[in-house]
Amino acid sequence: MGIDHYNVFVIGTGTAGKGVAKECAAEGMSVAIADNRVYGGTCPNRGCDPKKVLVAATEMVQMATNLKGKGITSVPGINWQDLQSFKERFTNAVPAATEKDLKKSRY
Repeated sequence: MGIDHYNVFVIGTGTAGKGVAKECAAEGMSVAIADNRVYGGTCPNRGCDPKKVLVAATEMVQMATNLKGKGITSVPGINWQDLQSFKERFTNAVPAATEKDLKKSRY
């Protein structure tokens, strides 16, 4: 097994890691990138983006609760399983889309 040599080795495939890798590749450097979790980083996979979906649902219930009797007649409930499925529709696509995007940056 041979040893591959790279100008830059990036740890992490989140926004910062992708940015560094793509800029270095655009400058003609050979770049390796690795992540110890699925590609895409914390924010789109299990942080900021999925949190926004979950928080929005709870905020909607809280607002309806606050306005019940003031024009709002009932407070909706949350089906946790359906909400998780909705969130996963976009988070599940992130790793493959990230990897495809990084592969396009090869020079």
